[in-house]
Amino acid sequence: MNNIRIAIHKEIAPRITELVSYFKEIGCSVKTVTKVSEQDKPSIYIFPPGKSQELQQVKTLYKNVPAMVVTEQYTEEEELDALAYGASDYAVMTRVISLVRRIFNLIDSARLRSEAEGAIEVLVQDRDQTRHEVSTLQETLLSTVAEMVEFRDTVTGGHVKRTSRYLEALIYNMRKFGIYQDDTNSWEIPLVVASSMLHDVGKIKTTDAVLLKKDKLNKEEFEEIKQHTVVGANLLETIQGNMEGKNHEQYLAYAIEFARSHHEKWDGSGYPDGLKGSDIPLLGRLMSIVDVYDALVSKRSYKDALDPKQAEEIIIRDAGKAFDPLLIEVFKKTTKEFNAIREALEAESGTIIEYEADDTGVDLVEDLTTTTSATSASATTSVSARSAKAATATTAAPTKATTRRTRRNSPKASKDSKTDGTTKRTRSKVA
Repeated sequence: MNNIRIAIHKEIAPRITELVSYFKEIGCSVKTVTKVSEQDKPSIYIFPPGKSQELQQVKTLYKNVPAMVVTEQYTEEEELDALAYGASDYAVMTRVISLVRRIFNLIDSARLRSEAEGAIEVLVQDRDQTRHEVSTLQETLLSTVAEMVEFRDTVTGGHVKRTSRYLEALIYNMRKFGIYQDDTNSWEIPLVVASSMLHDVGKIKTTDAVLLKKDKLNKEEFEEIKQHTVVGANLLETIQGNMEGKNHEQYLAYAIEFARSHHEKWDGSGYPDGLKGSDIPLLGRLMSIVDVYDALVSKRSYKDALDPKQAEEIIIRDAGKAFDPLLIEVFKKTTKEFNAIREALEAESGTIIEYEADDTGVDLVEDLTTTTSATSASATTSVSARSAKAATATTAAPTKATTRRTRRNSPKASKDSKTDGTTKRTRSKVA
């Protein structure tokens, strides 16, 4: 904690003295300030309400320094103002446990950001390291940056790990069935899989207000988050230009393709370049499938997890629109492996996913959602109709598949697991 520097505005410091003492005890540097200064860059700023000018100064001087607003009494207007002017979080002073947890979240965010920036700087500046040293730093960069992106983007915890595993399964089945064989035979699959974990690295520069927003993004916010593809590719190209060695060049070449092209669509309606068909790099076409699949079957702050079978149907129906038709044929042969991977990772993390059987749609996915097509809406209506029918059929008794899943993922589930109306959502209490 020695490298964590907390700057607290003088108006709020006397009211959180116990917290100030605690953070000093664990090794944080705590400084009371009257204004934002570029002389001594802190890890975190904590302000009282009404400091919109100071919040804007923090974001102007330090693009990646989080700022927190602490208040004595919550008002919605205060919270909206704080977030609008760049605050990363807003907390009520009297809710001590919540306040401590949120401040620790900011500390962890600052630490992860610092480690990632340090790893990148070392990779760029020190070209004379041995191959072994560079490889170690490369692994550090990968894990740190991926962890940082996921820590900030709280709705997608575990996303990069799951998508890399799904990707690996797809690639091996592409080889098995001879799909794009020339390409897959030329790939170093361990490097491809590892580099895929950096596909969202550009979110490092997405503002907290957009990345952590719980509601659907408006047009301007969506335009900002779309830039993570270009930002990520540019960042990786900068690193690539300052590194030597065939393995590192190839690793970063894969990562650049993933970062820039994983939101392109087969029909040309994707971003950032509007590429169409085979003009989209093959790695980008693959990542778009696993990225969307994971978004659909994962619980988010604004939606429940979609049943895997429904997610598969939605993706298959978008063959030739969002996705490469040949790759969707491979996807159809890989769904059992996807299920096994997801369940293994859930068991490993101790997570139990509750699936919503009659979800309203394809507009659960970031880029499929903001510009929902008539085709996707039609597919969703069809899926929802079948789901409602299935839910009605299961009102009398849970399906065998549902019962098996509850037992497998929750060995200590209580006996009062139940079916909730027509949504067919199984809930379990875990001891």
